[in-house]
Amino acid sequence: APYMSVYAWEHRDPAEVFAAARDQLGLPFFIKPCNAGSSYGIHCIEGEEGFAQALADAFYHDGKGKVILEKAIEGFEIGCAVMGNEEVIAGSVDEIEIAGSFFDYEGKYEMKDAAIYCPARIDEELFEAARDMAKRAYRAMNCSGMTRVDMFVTPSRTIIFNELNTIPGFTATSRYPSMMKEIGIPFPQLIDDLVDLALQRKAGGDDGQCICTQLLGTLAQADGLGGGDAAGACVDRYAALYLINDSGKDLFLLLEGQGVGFTVRAHGEDAMDAALQQ
Repeated sequence: APYMSVYAWEHRDPAEVFAAARDQLGLPFFIKPCNAGSSYGIHCIEGEEGFAQALADAFYHDGKGKVILEKAIEGFEIGCAVMGNEEVIAGSVDEIEIAGSFFDYEGKYEMKDAAIYCPARIDEELFEAARDMAKRAYRAMNCSGMTRVDMFVTPSRTIIFNELNTIPGFTATSRYPSMMKEIGIPFPQLIDDLVDLALQRKAGGDDGQCICTQLLGTLAQADGLGGGDAAGACVDRYAALYLINDSGKDLFLLLEGQGVGFTVRAHGEDAMDAALQQ
């Protein structure tokens, strides 16, 4: 959707910002924080009255000094759950029906004047086009793990990309799990799959290996560790590894990835304490 950005450091006069948005986007338009969720700080603007207060509220909820003003799209909202790293899976498509101007906090969490339909009440052609757009947006933004892709369907059957939600609602009945359940991935399996995807995250290098794989392979060649069992998990550049060598002795290590190498940061009980702090 057409939009313009406003930054706190610009210290622009709200009247000037409103005039620019009205000329560039038309009325109505939306004010949205760039770094918030649950519809906090979102306002539908139909005139200059109340604009300054709405802009200030959006900046308050954003917390990082960036707000976008976005053209209102005629139509209704749909979403698609996407999951994966190298291989990408698109879930079902859902549809949001609302009575107001947008899907606000009360609508999302209390279903006040709102309803969600999964699968969406659209024909197969639009349904598959939405899933395809969701996957293309996911790859274009270099996403990993999971994301919910939100879109609009206009009266002319055009699908317009809205935004990505990289931390979508995640109770067993939330939109993302519901869309995955619709394609045959129940909630417990979804959790397991997402954990597996997280363990595949890279830390340096372009060989496609998770840092745990790199480190375990290296440690397997170390004296006294060969032939044993090992498990690991990684977050960003850190890896926590638990190993049992062929003599039955266990070892816990916290390592920090350096490209395709690693540095031992702690071991034993100290490593366990340090890992919990990362």
